[in-house]
Amino acid sequence: MDILQKGLLAFQYKDIVNDVKDGVSPIFINGLVEEAIGLSVKTIQDETDTSSIIITYDEARARRIYEDLKNSHANVYYLKKREMLFYNVSDSSLETEYSRIQTLMSVLKDKNSILIMDVKTLDEELISQDIYKSLSFSLKTNQVVNIDDLITSLTELGYKRASIASNKGEFALRGSIVDIFDSISEMPFRIEFFSDEIDSIRIFDKDTQKTIATTEEITINPAREILILDEYKKSIINNLRKDFDKTKDTNKSSYSLMNEKFKEHLYIFRWEQKAWRWVWKILKLSLTRDGVTI
Repeated sequence: MDILQKGLLAFQYKDIVNDVKDGVSPIFINGLVEEAIGLSVKTIQDETDTSSIIITYDEARARRIYEDLKNSHANVYYLKKREMLFYNVSDSSLETEYSRIQTLMSVLKDKNSILIMDVKTLDEELISQDIYKSLSFSLKTNQVVNIDDLITSLTELGYKRASIASNKGEFALRGSIVDIFDSISEMPFRIEFFSDEIDSIRIFDKDTQKTIATTEEITINPAREILILDEYKKSIINNLRKDFDKTKDTNKSSYSLMNEKFKEHLYIFRWEQKAWRWVWKILKLSLTRDGVTI
């Protein structure tokens, strides 16, 4: 470690350590060979007792730094780039989303973590960490939980109901037994109730459905990275109504107004006006289904 610190003196190692301790951010470091980036950050982190984010110019470089560092640091994470899928979404395509959820939840919980990403991933907006923390909840044996309330909570967190919980993000209900395959767990959980009290929690094999182990407490995490919570639905609907009400007072079409308002967020699309009409029809149907007519 002393040798590494002597090497870091070339780019003012002590100044960087002092800046980290003083909360200076961001800190730019140039001139390091790729193999030295991970160890340099780890050395600074060990001395300052802080968490760090490494941002590099592309995904391949970020992955190489992660692979180089993960063997020497317990709490190192790589945040994958969000996939943009608009059709043929299957369970396998959600793996990236579950990986991102696991990374984000781990970073929130772990002290002295190192998060690695490329600059494009940095540009992606995330839900507030306070909201993310509040969405997770624990279940433990002898806890009193209403099954209907539990099902409602799972649905709000993006879980899908299935006959068998064989994939991440699914739950199944059979009488007084609730199976939950948490989005960031390797094995699903089987929760058995006696009335409204949790009698037992078991970890089981998703293929054989046989119990592997028992546990006293589990944590349920969000199954989707982006959630439209009930408390925000009214605000979203009202904002949409306001935007489309403007068409009554101007000569602009709905297509023109939507393109004007959302063009910064929809720059990757090359939709024609006909496609916008289909989007509007789908949106109108979904809002009408929730009891709101535009």
